[in-house]
Amino acid sequence: MAAKAETAGAFASIPTRQSLVATGAMLQAFEMFCSDLDAIHANPAGLPDGVVCIESTPRQAPAEWTEDEDEETCPCGTCGRPTPQQAAARRRDRLESLGKAEGSGSAPSPPRAWSVMAQIVGGEPYHRPIRARITIASNYRSGEDGEDEGGVWPSIFFLDSISHLMVREGRVVPDIFDILGASTRRRLAKKGGAVSRLRVVLDMLVGILWDQPPIRLDDSAGAEVAWDRAVRSQRERNRAESEYQPITPSLFPKECSLDGTGVVNWSDVLVPELHHALGALKAGDQAPMRAMMTEELPQLVYSFPMFSHSFCETLLGEAEHYEGSGMHIQRPNSMNNYGLILNQVGMEHWMSMLQLVVAQPISNLIFPDEGEFLDSHHSFTVRYMAGEDLGLDMHTDDSDVTFNVCLGKPGFTAAGLTFCGVMAKQDHRVFKLKYAHQIGRCVMHLGRQRHGADDISDGCRVNLIMWNRSSAFRQRRAKQTHEYEAESAPPSEACLSFTHGKLPCAYLTIVHVSARSPIPVPSYAYHHHR
Repeated sequence: MAAKAETAGAFASIPTRQSLVATGAMLQAFEMFCSDLDAIHANPAGLPDGVVCIESTPRQAPAEWTEDEDEETCPCGTCGRPTPQQAAARRRDRLESLGKAEGSGSAPSPPRAWSVMAQIVGGEPYHRPIRARITIASNYRSGEDGEDEGGVWPSIFFLDSISHLMVREGRVVPDIFDILGASTRRRLAKKGGAVSRLRVVLDMLVGILWDQPPIRLDDSAGAEVAWDRAVRSQRERNRAESEYQPITPSLFPKECSLDGTGVVNWSDVLVPELHHALGALKAGDQAPMRAMMTEELPQLVYSFPMFSHSFCETLLGEAEHYEGSGMHIQRPNSMNNYGLILNQVGMEHWMSMLQLVVAQPISNLIFPDEGEFLDSHHSFTVRYMAGEDLGLDMHTDDSDVTFNVCLGKPGFTAAGLTFCGVMAKQDHRVFKLKYAHQIGRCVMHLGRQRHGADDISDGCRVNLIMWNRSSAFRQRRAKQTHEYEAESAPPSEACLSFTHGKLPCAYLTIVHVSARSPIPVPSYAYHHHR
């Protein structure tokens, strides 16, 4: 049954409804949304059994959370579909229209949205609680009178990984609500009483989380094959999580709470000063957190003590135990051959709580543009030692904010990180910093900060890496124009990438083949090239 959830949420303390200021269409939508939430919490017995809980008060959210996926475009301009430039212009027009509906005068005010979190469960293989973010904008209408005209369905984003035909990178395909909304409302109305749009959405979310498609997808056999493939993939993931017998079961919770609290005893995980600083930061005091930060590279690379040594040993031991269990192992990325994707071995919920409690507030403090609204992550371990991967070529991460924590093992030598400039900037191939790992210490940086792992000399180094991602930031950045800045000087040799770089040997006079480079590099001189 639905339980009233008064949580602090993922991003900030929830303001009281009286403190939220909105005007025009947004105020109307907000009041309708609150009314629908009040009705749900007044009669939780009327909700589907699959709604575990839902928050009672909306939080302010970025407008990007309410945008549909980018429409399909035609790069050549002759396919009958809009060009990428036309599609971008249409998105800008929609945002400006939303802003003008809220503000006054000719200048549009920033568009706004509101969201609540819920936990949803379905049937096997989707029988474990999944966090769902429900977001509305100024075009939300309750529709309790049975009329949907003029209103738009909320945007739904699953914050826990799921293999499902109707979920694309976390987003529930919005077409499903247009197809099933009216029939779902009629079915619910037969039970008596008004049926709000939010009530319909919750019922549909539970309905799609079963092992049978809620509708006939289309007339092609390919759609049913795709559905079966997604279900099999989810079952395989569930099997891996249920068959593995961990050393430390607390690292494998069955769900992530809406605000990351109540499951993990963080005082056993984090160093005391970080635990204290996070509490102070939550209360609005930034000073303790800033005091424990080391600015390795001004405004770009920071480090701070994070895990206790005992927890590093615990996590490292669990990773080694899994690797020796005979369970299937998928390597973390295309660059590293040794390590584990923790999200796929049953530790995703623990890592999600780490993101909520630790990575989110720190990222928001240090990198507010990229880190304000983190809503997904790719968490994995990497291992470097003689006879395996020695190091890693210069690269960028598929993340918005990266957290990289050294777990061990004691006694390794070398194996640091070389940092260069930010990708596409004029100094992106200019040496900036050589960072030395310390066990338990986290180094954080933007994903587009170029860096490489230096070759290890002795011992074994294992790191936990969390690629934190923000769908809101990525949508904003996708609408912007990004061009490579012309390089103002020859690059540093340490900043050349032999596997990921664009014209990696340009400017170089003498090239030495790296021990980690998989391709031979010519030793003759290259001419200056832009």
